Amino acid sequence: MDNSSINVYPNPAKGFINLSFNNILNISALTLFDITVRFVKDYHPLENRLNTGSLSAGQYILRIETEEGILTKKIQLE
Repeated sequence: MDNSSINVYPNPAKGFINLSFNNILNISALTLFDITVRFVKDYHPLENRLNTGSLSAGQYILRIETEEGILTKKIQLE
């Protein structure tokens, strides 16, 4: 599985992030970390629109756990 299996947009984002999954059936966890890899927030694994309105501007890492492995995406919030 490669990072092109999941699209995160818009990036940079303001207020929300959309996720689209190509050929991924089972997402088991969506976790957001700050750039220093400190836990920020868990999201329900079935969500495809993540609310980021309460978060500070900056860089974040979205960790996506699937049945095939773990992917990470860098996200910039404005």
